[in-house]
Amino acid sequence: MSDFFQSEMVRGDIQEMTDLQMYCVRASTMLPALSPIKLNEYYDVLIQLIEKQKTFYFRMKLSEDEEAKMMVEMMKDFTYQFAGTDDEGNPSVPEGTPLEEVFDTLVERVKVQKESIAPYVEEQIRLQEDD
Repeated sequence: MSDFFQSEMVRGDIQEMTDLQMYCVRASTMLPALSPIKLNEYYDVLIQLIEKQKTFYFRMKLSEDEEAKMMVEMMKDFTYQFAGTDDEGNPSVPEGTPLEEVFDTLVERVKVQKESIAPYVEEQIRLQEDD
């Protein structure tokens, strides 16, 4: 394993992202059944995960470590290959789009979803306070 990935700080960051990702995977299997408050919590964790992935990507991109450079290229390839298409059949993420933009777009999309449930979250909180 390379020096970059041997770093205690990097290993800690990877573990933290893994934990956040596991939470998101578990929660995503139950999205329709989540209360507005739990769904809001899911969106918060998802935003946190995406932001951490973006920061980690940026650190790998700046690294001189060969394994980190390979991982950056793999992330790009994976993103372009599996991002899907829009309603017109065009790639959702055109090849060559900087991944920093992809991360920012993902965060914005999650924030839109989070904002769409805000009234329900507020109502549920108010109902819990009344109990």
